[in-house]
Parts: sequence; C-alpha cells; structure tokens
Amino acid sequence: MNGSLDEKIEQVRIEMIQTVERLGMTSKETIEISQKLDELINQSIHQKNTAKW
Repeated sequence: MNGSLDEKIEQVRIEMIQTVERLGMTSKETIEISQKLDELINQSIHQKNTAKW
C-alpha cells in the first residue's frame, strides 16, 4: 500500500468537500477536483491490485 498516495487522496477529498461548500457541486473547479480525485483513486486501486500478484 502506498501511504503517500492515500494521504494525497485524503487531501484532495477534503479540498473537494470545501470546494463544494464554497462553489457548489456543479462548478467547474469542483468537477476538476473530482476528476483529479478519481484519477488518484484509480491509481490506488491499480497499485493494490498489482501488489497482489
């Protein structure tokens, strides 16, 4: 497991929540942060699946 990646996911998740509270769920900035979070989560899943083999 990659601790720094998990920490980055948590940081971006908090950033997204704050952005939603400030700008709403459909703002361009919220969507961009959400996409960044999706990419990080996908990386984490891939790393964890790869580590099993």
